[in-house]
Amino acid sequence: MVDIITCVRNGEKYLNQCIESILNQTYEDFTYYIVDNASSDNSKKIIEDYQEKDARIIYLYQPIKGLSRSLNLAISASKNEYLCFLDADDLYHPKKINKQIEFLYEKEDYEICFTHLQVFSDNEEASLILKPRREVVDGISKCSILFKRSIINQIGLFDENVEIDFVEWFSRVIRKKIQYAVIPEVLCFRRVHDMNMTKNIDKSKYLEVLKMHLNARANQK
Repeated sequence: MVDIITCVRNGEKYLNQCIESILNQTYEDFTYYIVDNASSDNSKKIIEDYQEKDARIIYLYQPIKGLSRSLNLAISASKNEYLCFLDADDLYHPKKINKQIEFLYEKEDYEICFTHLQVFSDNEEASLILKPRREVVDGISKCSILFKRSIINQIGLFDENVEIDFVEWFSRVIRKKIQYAVIPEVLCFRRVHDMNMTKNIDKSKYLEVLKMHLNARANQK
């Protein structure tokens, strides 16, 4: 019923915790695609060890660096009605998927369901820039989303030419006026640490995506 996708590149430090949070879901009818994006550490071995124990785990390899490419590879390989994502350093609450599926069953007008998320760190030496916020975040985020596969048919896969992949993809959701909701409960946990991919993204990339979005909206009028 649900396809879960994790992309990892040299993420051995937190990968076990990530996988365990998926296998501990109360909702058990899922396939778990883990894409190894040309890792040079022990990530592949960790995935294969779990794969031997649980047939729901599928290992995919993406030799070309790029998160969007890895996400698109897994989306194209997946088949179930619903999709969600979890970065290799983040965690799900055990009831996350179950509560989102229940919500979408009950609220048929919605095609996307987010949840609140909590930012955390297990590194006391994290820089001030990465200092976790104690408040709950209103989780419009890739790690908190669960959505119907039909949306891919409407707006397409992730754009492999932009670094801010989810921001650009979700801007297409907004332009299509696809209905989405946020469950006001913390069901996803985003880890901050010095190796976070978004930490190194140039702020101008966000402005580029915003400009693309505004231009696309203008052309719709």
